[in-house]
Amino acid sequence: MNRIALIMVVVMSCSLAAAAGEDAPPTFSVSGYGKVFYEADTVDLVFGVTTEDADVTVCWADHSNRTKKVRDWVANNLSQDSIFAELSSDLSIETTRDKQTSYVFQTLFSLRSDAVARLGELQGSLVSAGVNRIVSVRLLSNRLPELENKARKLAIFDAKSKAELVAAELDLSLLGATNVRFDDSTWKKRSFAQSYGSRVNMTAPTQSTAAGAEVYVDAAVTITFAFEQQ
Repeated sequence: MNRIALIMVVVMSCSLAAAAGEDAPPTFSVSGYGKVFYEADTVDLVFGVTTEDADVTVCWADHSNRTKKVRDWVANNLSQDSIFAELSSDLSIETTRDKQTSYVFQTLFSLRSDAVARLGELQGSLVSAGVNRIVSVRLLSNRLPELENKARKLAIFDAKSKAELVAAELDLSLLGATNVRFDDSTWKKRSFAQSYGSRVNMTAPTQSTAAGAEVYVDAAVTITFAFEQQ
């Protein structure tokens, strides 16, 4: 009897679910987009020192000297609020076309600083200190969480406006949102704040930005609305 009762409960539950599905209003989905520009107040730099020589001892001595100069320059010239770290240090052994062995030492550093206004000067000083590789430059803001929420609000407003336009043009009555899905970006940058090649010419001018450079955060949202015919 218990098994029969259980089967009846399952059948009744399925019937109720099917009926609820039949009564559910139709839906349509729209996408919205929001973008917030801001002035960067923080820069993240990833840079490195690369040395190469046929003699591993000479290569290491040169590498140690260059990396020490970089560390000393950062310690003596940047504010205590700056965050400086060594990401990696490695040795690779390469074979040239004429089958000669070459040793390559590489050390990568990361630096977070508020020196956005003098970014070009900062990169030039690092190169003068011994850096010969600029890996990436990222312009950020300490207000990113606040800016991201503002971008999301703009995306919601955009999607809602589109839904209202669809309803007005097709004689529909909106009943409310049934589903919301965000697709955020964490930060965006203009093309001049880009990743660089593996090595840069010591005498080449470095890419830089001025204070007030345009960077932005954006957000995308997809909202599903239930509706009924008027």
